[in-house]
Amino acid sequence: MGCSVAMSLAAHNYFKTGEEFPFPAIRLTDDNRRQKKGTQEDGQHVRSLLEGLVLCWQLSDFIITRSFREVESKYIDYLSILIGKEVVPTGPLIPDISSVSTGNSNEAELVMNWLNQRERQSVVFVSFGSECYMPYKEMEQLAHGLDISGACFIWVARFPKVDQDENEGDSKKLLHGLVEKVGPQRGLVVTSWAPQRKILVHPNLGSFLTHCGWSSVIEGMQAGVPMLALPTAWDQPMNAKLMVELGIGIEIPQRGLRNFKGEDVSTSIQKILLSESGKSVRENAKNLAEVIRNRKDHEIPNLADKIVGLVSNVKAA
Repeated sequence: MGCSVAMSLAAHNYFKTGEEFPFPAIRLTDDNRRQKKGTQEDGQHVRSLLEGLVLCWQLSDFIITRSFREVESKYIDYLSILIGKEVVPTGPLIPDISSVSTGNSNEAELVMNWLNQRERQSVVFVSFGSECYMPYKEMEQLAHGLDISGACFIWVARFPKVDQDENEGDSKKLLHGLVEKVGPQRGLVVTSWAPQRKILVHPNLGSFLTHCGWSSVIEGMQAGVPMLALPTAWDQPMNAKLMVELGIGIEIPQRGLRNFKGEDVSTSIQKILLSESGKSVRENAKNLAEVIRNRKDHEIPNLADKIVGLVSNVKAA
């Protein structure tokens, strides 16, 4: 599994229907849900997925989660209680940056050269992962927010390869217009690939505006960069609330999932980069990164023993 906080909430909703989740910091509000209610068919589909997940838990000897106790201890323990199985964390599982593929070296060099020329901790890195595609109306608000924030930014904007958005052409014009408006010294838009890990650890990066996919959250934690949360679906709203609970990020206000205003994006950027109230977030992010860098990967030997023991028991049977 990925994060334990989302899985513990899913298990709670299945086994304790109607009861409040015992961790108030993670409870979802109307701002964390879509404004339009899904159809009965949508609800049945979600229920079917959840039942499949529960069946996997029930058939398992133990559960492996890509997490670590410094950030999710109480959620790991609560999930274990709910499903009646041991939940074994793996640690953050972040490969050494030297072993990460550089993709297109020319693109990477362009991005890093641009970043090298900016001021220390001044740049916002905007990326929504490899599977989240932002519709035109959302891109319009995000572009407006980046514009009026006054901050430098790198925006990695992706478009689906199949079933392309009918507004893709307009979206690309919007991005081009944004860079023309703010100037190439303030904004860089990448529509193909960018070296995310290297960007995150760069000293000129000031914040990471993310959709809160679990891999991105862990990479942001390890890099010690304060995060701006703009979740879209699945486990992302819970991951965003975990970031806020840990004090390493700020959640950009939404009026139902994927319904936000550029002014709120701008205010959140200015807060996390410049304000006194954002200072604690910046310090907390650095402190957690230090904890992650200094921790030992003690979970791996334990996990290996668990797997070897399971295989031995199967062979003996």
